[in-house]
Amino acid sequence: MKVTSVLYLVLWLAMACLSPLVRAEEAIPRAPYVAAIPENAHWKVYLQEGRGAPSASSSSKGVPAVIETVKTGDIQYVTVRYKDGVADQFARVKNYLVIALVDKPRLLAVTPDTPPYPFYSEGFLFVEGLGVSSFRETVNYRGVQCSHYENASGEVWIATGSMLPVAARMGSMLAVYEFLPAPTAPLSLSPEANAMVQQQERALHTFNALR
Repeated sequence: MKVTSVLYLVLWLAMACLSPLVRAEEAIPRAPYVAAIPENAHWKVYLQEGRGAPSASSSSKGVPAVIETVKTGDIQYVTVRYKDGVADQFARVKNYLVIALVDKPRLLAVTPDTPPYPFYSEGFLFVEGLGVSSFRETVNYRGVQCSHYENASGEVWIATGSMLPVAARMGSMLAVYEFLPAPTAPLSLSPEANAMVQQQERALHTFNALR
């Protein structure tokens, strides 16, 4: 056998041995593992409850059936629909204010102890604990190619193309995502609600200046 033929054979064997490793490395997602919430967005989360699901004791209405969010800039309009057909509406402004749209607008300070509605989340619901250590596989889930993550808290499926969540499970509670066309016109608050926000921001600015 000629020397060149031997070299080609060695090179081919080396590439054959390395290619599975290269493919495996390429399949492992890299940070960020999920897309940030877009500036303008519209999505729904459908909640399916099973045995052992997290408690929704913060509300006498039980577990929401659908949580719909429409967002432009710092303003989010959130509609929480329950299984009995009752719906609550909120306007969330920035990261620390929620306006309850019931009769007269009022401001609610959002803290972990006082969420405005069951399964409230600052980001995408149940999407947490993503990383190389929790990545399991690339799989077709609900007709979408997804990166599948799993840890002690639950499971998350992230679309490999858009990097947006397809579904997430915590305990026996499954959240299924549907992303709709983003709004093209900016959301706005009523004059009364906007005045309350501005007053609260001035008060917070004064408080922080005195610290």
